Amino acid sequence: MIIRNCCLCTVPNEGISFRAPVSLHRARWIAKAIYCLNTFTAYFTACLLFRVLFAVTIYVKCWFQTPVATSAPKNDLWLLKNLKNFENTNKTMSKKALTKFLGQLWYLSKELVALAFFDDEISLESKQKMVIALNKKGSDYYSPKRITMDQSHIEEKNIEDFVTSNTLRFFRILGIPSAFLQKEPRVWEEDEDYKASREIVRSMRVVNDIAERGVALIEEFNKLITTDEERNNSFFWL
Repeated sequence: MIIRNCCLCTVPNEGISFRAPVSLHRARWIAKAIYCLNTFTAYFTACLLFRVLFAVTIYVKCWFQTPVATSAPKNDLWLLKNLKNFENTNKTMSKKALTKFLGQLWYLSKELVALAFFDDEISLESKQKMVIALNKKGSDYYSPKRITMDQSHIEEKNIEDFVTSNTLRFFRILGIPSAFLQKEPRVWEEDEDYKASREIVRSMRVVNDIAERGVALIEEFNKLITTDEERNNSFFWL
């Protein structure tokens, strides 16, 4: 579609082209958000306005911090709180986004919330509360990979609310030191165990893009070998 007449006075002579965004499934829907931002400068609708506000005020920050393991628990909670507050802007969009992301709370589980111990943006006061919360008895069985949360209580939650004695399993599973937890958070930066554990945690990848690409490559390779569905499945699970 080419627009040659527009309310803006800076339309180029050749007009403005709008093209459908591609590969949205490979970059969540950030490509669509970028497209809305570009389009918003030339053409205005209420729908575009809400998409742009959502992308700029909420989604972009989380998008860029996604690969940072230590920020994962805080980002999950921050995102939920901001989605809840987005009700004041667009209640429908807020509700749909919350419903979607409430099913993706991998890093607020009893074990993975331990990543926040190494997050420089978590205050010392919060880290101290997290240490105290380690005395709170957890379940005798391994908690599910992701938690469930009531939307009405999102704004009341703090990062330490997700910590229990089960959180210590994080250190046992990875085989990293946890003795620094016996000290005050203000001295952790000087503790060798803490620094060693932090280096390991910072090297972790918290996104599944690599795994998804690997699966896609295997599937494409299988199609080159045979088109028979039964044989295709046998190759995939080989």
